[in-house]
Amino acid sequence: VADAPLLDPLHPQPLPDRVSYFIYCSHALSSWSDRLWEYAAPIIFTYIFTSSFLPGAIFAFVGQLFCVLGGSYVGNWIDTTDRLIVIRISLVTQNISVVICAITQFVLFSYQGAEIPWNQPFFVIMFIVMNFFGGIGSLASMSSSVAVTKDWIVVISRDDKFKLSKMNAAMRRINLLCKIIAPLGVSLLIFLFGPKVTILVLAVWNGLSVIPEYLLLTHIYRNYILRIKAEMQDMSQFVIDVDDEDMTTLPQIVAPKIRPNLFQIFINGWRLYFQQGVLFSSLAYVLLYPTALSPGSLLNSYLSLKGVPILAVGAFQAVGAVSGLISTFFAPWMISRFGLGKIGTLSIWCQDLTLWCGVVAFYFTNLQVELVYAFLFFVIFSRVFLWTFDLVQVQVMQVGISEEFRGTVNSVEISLTNLATLLGFGLGIVFSAPEQFGILVLTSVGFVTIAATTYTFWFMLKFPKIPALQKESSPEEEPSMETIALSNISEQEE
Repeated sequence: VADAPLLDPLHPQPLPDRVSYFIYCSHALSSWSDRLWEYAAPIIFTYIFTSSFLPGAIFAFVGQLFCVLGGSYVGNWIDTTDRLIVIRISLVTQNISVVICAITQFVLFSYQGAEIPWNQPFFVIMFIVMNFFGGIGSLASMSSSVAVTKDWIVVISRDDKFKLSKMNAAMRRINLLCKIIAPLGVSLLIFLFGPKVTILVLAVWNGLSVIPEYLLLTHIYRNYILRIKAEMQDMSQFVIDVDDEDMTTLPQIVAPKIRPNLFQIFINGWRLYFQQGVLFSSLAYVLLYPTALSPGSLLNSYLSLKGVPILAVGAFQAVGAVSGLISTFFAPWMISRFGLGKIGTLSIWCQDLTLWCGVVAFYFTNLQVELVYAFLFFVIFSRVFLWTFDLVQVQVMQVGISEEFRGTVNSVEISLTNLATLLGFGLGIVFSAPEQFGILVLTSVGFVTIAATTYTFWFMLKFPKIPALQKESSPEEEPSMETIALSNISEQEE
């Protein structure tokens, strides 16, 4: 396929609506596969070993550990590699890893029972294989997510902050719809056909879904991303030429490239992250991750072991996603009306207050399965504010970081979120008995309170000093590069 043609920088052709649809379709395929496996893997472990959620916690722990250790390298790879190559390798690696994990988990059903057979060598080998490929799949998922949601979306929006906010909301909406439907689908499969058949269905799906997703993203990159980047590069050069017509061209001094070693890449990535003005906003976001109060593996496993029906567990995760879905409809308007910082502060404190209400409900209902739904109500309601804050933070990390560092910085942030999640799963491993779940509840809400306090101080002290975050989100109030260039031409003609 030929490279996209370079167009007149003063008259860039508008992108057809189908570009966004292509992005949304590929994201839907990716999110659907992720949500199916994310929900199914820990739940199915509770059908293999009925006395503990330890295997599921270990599996999730290892996946997060891989992302923590490999995040900086993945970010550097994204920033220094053609995005199409990144997408292709990530997609294939992720789907193959999930297929291997599913097959391995199917084999583990031969050890089904109350006790975990750590003294069986074959079981240990299979469990290690599953955890290894689970970690590889997590790294691949992280790299494709950064390349598409933190880079391509920004390119397609063409510096239009309002459009960027709407596209972020649409991507989150797709993700949440998958969170609604996938748990219900997995729960229904388990209910009708059993966990073994469910595993095989997931393996087949991941093996087949990579094909359309691969073709969609390749088409988007070759036909649109290359063209937009070429236009932006030409426009930047044109603006410089208009402003500096009389400047002579200076000889360029090219410094020899020094290929850093793996340790330098790791250190440089983390150093770059801690130099950003959005640091404490990002850290507040990270502190939301060591939690057992989200519809995930720990809480789902707890509910399953407490005797909550599998269809009810799936419905709980789906309703939690619906509450988050609601925020994607009003959050873009609120951000454009009141600004990123204010909405971020309001949403994170509302989440904290709602979860503290959930703590009270938990300790009143912990011993009665019939009343546990009161506790779940507050968990679900808090998701509205969580996803509002998530949309704010995504845009902060897109706008507040230079393009040349976007892959590295966002990958390090994802590494930190995985480290925080790792802490949560580590606590789940230590306190793996159902009667100890209250400790995880209190710890989770404590982290949210610290996160809200951290974000508030960042908003008061650092937010006003970041010019890129002060701009209004509305496209009518923010001139594009094309408008600036045309304005310069008009002034010269006059």
